[in-house]
Amino acid sequence: MKVAVVHTGDASAVLRRTWNTREWEAYRDNAAHIASALEVLGHDVIRLTDGRLLIDALSKLQPNVVWICSGGIQGHDPATHLPALLEMLGLDYVGSRPLAAGLADNKARAKAIVSAAGVRTPEFTVVSSGAAPAPAGLPGYPAMVKPVCGMCSCGVFRAADFSELEAAVGELQRRYAADVLIEQFVPGNDLTVSVLQDGSGSIRCLPPLQRFFADRDDPAFAHFDLPHPSSRLREGVAVAAELGDSMVQALSAMAKAAFAGLGLRHFARLDFRVSGSDIWFLEANHKPDLTRTSLFATSARLVGLNHPRLIAQILESATGPNGDR
Repeated sequence: MKVAVVHTGDASAVLRRTWNTREWEAYRDNAAHIASALEVLGHDVIRLTDGRLLIDALSKLQPNVVWICSGGIQGHDPATHLPALLEMLGLDYVGSRPLAAGLADNKARAKAIVSAAGVRTPEFTVVSSGAAPAPAGLPGYPAMVKPVCGMCSCGVFRAADFSELEAAVGELQRRYAADVLIEQFVPGNDLTVSVLQDGSGSIRCLPPLQRFFADRDDPAFAHFDLPHPSSRLREGVAVAAELGDSMVQALSAMAKAAFAGLGLRHFARLDFRVSGSDIWFLEANHKPDLTRTSLFATSARLVGLNHPRLIAQILESATGPNGDR
């Protein structure tokens, strides 16, 4: 099978430089690891970059399927741009459709949809771009302040009072020129659930992982302001979560409900905060990292899926009889 793996282009790949409502990331390592696994599986693979020259490259290549490794270069709702382009061109692709990608990428929209599906999420409010936060109607303190379309915990602050919250909102509005999410802080452990779809469209949850973070007194404190793309404060170890069967089943049910409610497909990763028997949905990642050392690959190994087999299963979900439905 001929597969084009497309990662993010840079500012030179656009006609006119504008703005970006989220951090820019090339995803080169992710694309390289996926391409390597596809080659091991015997596929004909070429890596391309997103941007204005992509249409010509795809026209010449005529791939059977395109694997999306791009979060978009710039503009509003950049996560929707590449899947929308592929829809227009009539090409099959690995990854969620434009609407689902945009909804998952927007934390506030994702939380509202998942909450409506019956999955609890911390209370939140949104400050529109250019507006000032008001003391009334906030979810209380400490409060998490984050870009509504952020990634890798970039620009995430914990505010102890209104003064800190106001400063964080102003900083994020200057940085991203976009809406800002203010969310109730929920103490507890940070868990993530990777979700796979098979060729028939059935949804399967891989074992949940507990995430530990470097340089924090509280190892479960996953919210921090992460200078991008490099920082001493990075994710540390992720291990199989020590949970009872009933909690694993509850987490899986919530992950499946979030996956289905957002209209995601093929694969995704859902992040939760867990304290005792209480579970809160935090956010959805519609195109999580799939490098060999990623959270997704770590979880897959727990059920005997090595990296090439994981990539093969995701590709099958996209190219099987229900892959593009």
